Amino acid sequence: VAACPVPTAHLQLPEDFYSSAGNIALIAELLQPEHILPKYSDFIYRVVVGAVPVRARLGFLPADQRGCIFCDEFETLEHLLLRCTFTRDVWVGLEPLISLTTTLHGLLFEPLRTRLRHRRGVALLWPILRACELYTIWLARNDKVFRPDTLDVSPLAAAHRAAHLVRLHLHHLLLNSADGALFRLVHALRAEVWTWTFIVPTGALTASPRR
Repeated sequence: VAACPVPTAHLQLPEDFYSSAGNIALIAELLQPEHILPKYSDFIYRVVVGAVPVRARLGFLPADQRGCIFCDEFETLEHLLLRCTFTRDVWVGLEPLISLTTTLHGLLFEPLRTRLRHRRGVALLWPILRACELYTIWLARNDKVFRPDTLDVSPLAAAHRAAHLVRLHLHHLLLNSADGALFRLVHALRAEVWTWTFIVPTGALTASPRR
């Protein structure tokens, strides 16, 4: 039985991208992440395989109804999750931690760029940050599409929601991690008011790596 190929066009990758063992390892890490609750890791899986029903993919919609719900640009995955003005404002809260890429395949597969010296700690936290941010953006989009009578979620409110999810994951990770790099990163996050206020778990500074 022939294997079913993983779609690549929506990520602007060549058709043979997954013929490389190294790239197969990359996708395996995305599809089977550690320390991420299934609801959020499943959304990353859906992004990778192109199973997120953005309007650009909905052939039954007239062309003039395939615009982004936030800005009216053509709603592709890359636009919604990275380029929309609403989305960029949601990502702003993570600027002390990361330098955000401009492409979806870069977001998923390229090495993370960070301004901090604690690169290993940021790399450990990055899969959680990415999953929580992307899921929150998708949730805000769906609220606006399917719950039009409710108040719109502002970019700041969405950023706070994503940060709360990151904080919950980070609290669990700190309780179960023995990696000193992660604890050093948490201490470093005190220098930024936003990350200290919204991401660092309460009591994290008194914790220590699990022996």
